Amino acid sequence: MIMKDLELSPKVLHKDHDDDILIDSATPLLPAYITIEEFESLPAEKESREVFDKYYNLVDNVYLLSFVTYKISESEFNGGVFSGFYNDVKGEFILSARFLPVTVVRMLNRGEKPLSEYLFDREKSLILQRWFSQHPDNYLAPVFSYIAKIDTENYFFYRKPHEHVPGLMLIEMARQAMYHYVYSCSGYDRGDVSISMNNLGLSCQQYVISSYELELLVCHRENQYRNKPKTVDKIARFYQRGQFVGSLTLAGSVINTRLFKRLRNLSFPPTHWFKLVNENTSQVVVTDVTGRCASVELQSVSTEGVRLNTSPFDHYSHVNILLPNEPSITLPLAEYGKQFDDFIELKFAKLTSSQRNALSEFIKCKTKIQVYETPAVAQDGKAELAQANG
Repeated sequence: MIMKDLELSPKVLHKDHDDDILIDSATPLLPAYITIEEFESLPAEKESREVFDKYYNLVDNVYLLSFVTYKISESEFNGGVFSGFYNDVKGEFILSARFLPVTVVRMLNRGEKPLSEYLFDREKSLILQRWFSQHPDNYLAPVFSYIAKIDTENYFFYRKPHEHVPGLMLIEMARQAMYHYVYSCSGYDRGDVSISMNNLGLSCQQYVISSYELELLVCHRENQYRNKPKTVDKIARFYQRGQFVGSLTLAGSVINTRLFKRLRNLSFPPTHWFKLVNENTSQVVVTDVTGRCASVELQSVSTEGVRLNTSPFDHYSHVNILLPNEPSITLPLAEYGKQFDDFIELKFAKLTSSQRNALSEFIKCKTKIQVYETPAVAQDGKAELAQANG
């Protein structure tokens, strides 16, 4: 098993800008306890066992993680905050949860130290996670803890004032955490594959507010480690103030990037004409056969040509579509156009494969449908049918 120590970067999280990142920290989380039987079933690796001995202590026939409280008082249990992590066993309130959120560990320790003080060395934690995942019964898959970044000035999620964290923001937090988890624990590198979501489910038990830390625990839903799986099935559990407040499940397919790009290529009918979504953010320039240039207003575009509101030349060479902060698109034109009442239609000359791909991406991302035209052959057929029927 390969574990990677990845940063929370826009690239890893499939975002473009730092201010789109909704996760503050990512930490490999260690099991709160390991039974003696589990310990004895793990591979005999010297380095892993040395790290284990530093972090775990034998208490009542289980190896207990440092900082973790094995028993709590009756009043703590009845208070409800920790009841999801401890069980009443003949009047004693014993640890039952395999993993404890870091925020819960701090609460159990009366919050005397900053949250970072309850985190272990990342490199050593990854060593232990890799080791635990080799248990022959395969139920100790890695778990990561993510502390959310709740920005109440966020330009998208807080355009409308909220007294609680919006559900859409929780979904995006979990999605980002899951991408980081997949690239950290599944053997895939960012850029080699794409994760295509098939099912997404959000369950909310309580309102989440911005005043307290929000922690997400992410893992494989069945707690089983799989190297380079063809599908993903993840769960993110949300915790705030020591309580479980909701969860998000994501199931999807892992697709090779080259195949993914082919699947995303749409085939637009040549008789469908599209107009720009925002006409003020792009500039269109045409050139004639002598090299002269003129700025024009693009009425619409199809996979076969462009329609312009004006006709500055008699003989055409190229059309250039200039987009802010993106590469321009230059496409060859047939020399002569066809004039209609309120526009001129210019057909493309022969396009290369890369030009067709650029045109398709432009239509897909920057335009919306304007006209569904019936092909001329079909129109002629309708006219003949109308004449035959009188």
